[in-house]
Amino acid sequence: MRILRLTFGSLICLMLLASCASVPPPQSAQTRRIRAAARVAEQRGKWVEAAGLRTKLAHIAPTPGAAARALVKAARDDLESTHPRAARASLDSRLSRRIGTPALVRALAITGARLLRKKHPSELLALFHAMPPVSGPYASPLLKLDAEAWFARGDADQAIRLLDRRARLLRQARARTQNATLLWQGLIRLATAGRHPLATPAHANRTEAAWIALANLMRETWENPARFIADLAAWKQSFPDHTAQAKIIPRLVRELSRLGHYPKTLAVLLPLTGTYAPSGLAIERGLLASRYSEGPFGTPPVIRFFNTGSHVSGALHAYREALRDHARWIVGPLLKPQVAALATLHPALGVLALNDLPGSVPKPGRFYEFGLSPRDELREIVHQLIRHHRLHGGALVPHGPWGRAILKDLDRDLDHAHGKLIAIERYTPNRRSYSSNLEHFLRIRGSTIRGQALSGTLGMPLTFTPAPRTDLDFILLIANTLDAREITPEFRYFGINSVPIYALSRDDVPGAVHPDLDGLRALETPWALGIHGSWKRIRVDLATGWPQTSPHATRLMAFGFDAYRLIPWLRNRPAYGRRLFWGATGFLSLGKHGRIDRRLIWVRFVSGRAVPVDSSGMKN
Repeated sequence: MRILRLTFGSLICLMLLASCASVPPPQSAQTRRIRAAARVAEQRGKWVEAAGLRTKLAHIAPTPGAAARALVKAARDDLESTHPRAARASLDSRLSRRIGTPALVRALAITGARLLRKKHPSELLALFHAMPPVSGPYASPLLKLDAEAWFARGDADQAIRLLDRRARLLRQARARTQNATLLWQGLIRLATAGRHPLATPAHANRTEAAWIALANLMRETWENPARFIADLAAWKQSFPDHTAQAKIIPRLVRELSRLGHYPKTLAVLLPLTGTYAPSGLAIERGLLASRYSEGPFGTPPVIRFFNTGSHVSGALHAYREALRDHARWIVGPLLKPQVAALATLHPALGVLALNDLPGSVPKPGRFYEFGLSPRDELREIVHQLIRHHRLHGGALVPHGPWGRAILKDLDRDLDHAHGKLIAIERYTPNRRSYSSNLEHFLRIRGSTIRGQALSGTLGMPLTFTPAPRTDLDFILLIANTLDAREITPEFRYFGINSVPIYALSRDDVPGAVHPDLDGLRALETPWALGIHGSWKRIRVDLATGWPQTSPHATRLMAFGFDAYRLIPWLRNRPAYGRRLFWGATGFLSLGKHGRIDRRLIWVRFVSGRAVPVDSSGMKN
């Protein structure tokens, strides 16, 4: 019995010792001191000193993993100090070989994933460039991160090459499928997010060219799904042995089938009489144009239009009529009070409302919002200002509720970025001159008064030119096209040449030339610019059918076009953040709380024409 107790006691001791062995040793006071000193050095920008301290940490680290993480941080500090050779020497040193490739690769993968999350692909690429070549199975995670960094940089060609190389290292079929999916997701993200289709580099091999061609085909599905089917069949014949044939094409076909899966009956609730009838009719025309431009694709719905008029009661009556007509999905209503009233009924079927729902009204399930709210554009302008560090500026807005709402939103968004509106001027629209408003806004009057005071003090006449204020980083001009044509030249007259002037998209005839707007930066829709596929052709067809259409109505036609195309996507309940494609009204995605977000195209007026530019080209 005594022997048995001793045996059990020995076993318990051994188990305790084994469990203790898995617990990392506590940090020594020296380790904590060096790590704290390294952090302080990094905060003060003393990168060389920080790199030395991190290297010292790697030497005394208790485990290979801790040593590898310290060495990778040392290499990052060397790169921050613009010493790439030192970083390369650090990652290819005797210490790194002692740590071992597995631990170094894990540390690089952790750091690389963090850099990508923080949107620093260039730093990741520099770090990988400093790493000595890694071969065999350890290269796989690094190739994945390397490719993701190139996708983030907008270089599809380099990313495709890296993932193609990675595919040859993978042994399991599931891993190869995941690799192809990763490649396709990065590629389609670039193909759909840009203003133009992806270019195929001259040096691209057949595999790379096939991937890029397939992504460019996919970006056209929104405009013309029927043509995509024919083009996809031609692609499959041209590249019969391509990886995408087995890994990607079946998924695309399933996704495409959903794109044509409309409800049997679609009810459209619009104001077809009364004050808002022109807007309702324009949306109706755009929706029908979208329906008939699809060609022989899918099974189109039976579309019923119900008149809501201008009152809430009309919208509720139209909704009940749609239910009696066995509608399976609803588009509309258009007016904000009508949308709020419909939401309170908690419709049992899907709804794509054509306006924003007030924040105080709870949103039912399957209730989506899609609108042409200027808040989308304003948010994009603020992002542009933040990106280019222009945080203190002024706004010129019209008198009235719209101008007040714009100022409130702009002030809130700038405040989140620690910016501020330091100049505000409200004007009365549709005047022949706005000189008095601009003199007050730019403090021209103050400059004139100071000049006159100086002349009086000296007792002699002086010749001087009044100077505008110089503390503005930007100017936001909220105006219709006619007012903007009057105000923009007056800004130039008062010497505002280096301060960028931003504006929202305009209610204007697509392609109109306005020399008075030269220099103005603005946002525009693909429909108005006509730079994507068949938008121009559809616009021409609509203009031929309804030649008296007003500029405002053309925007609403584009609105109706996209509303129809959104229905099959929404029926499949896409996840939050799901990216769609370039629609007629902008790049569409599903935002928070079921709202369809839009991103537009940046333009700059040159010789009177709106010329698309990359956002990076808007800095100066």
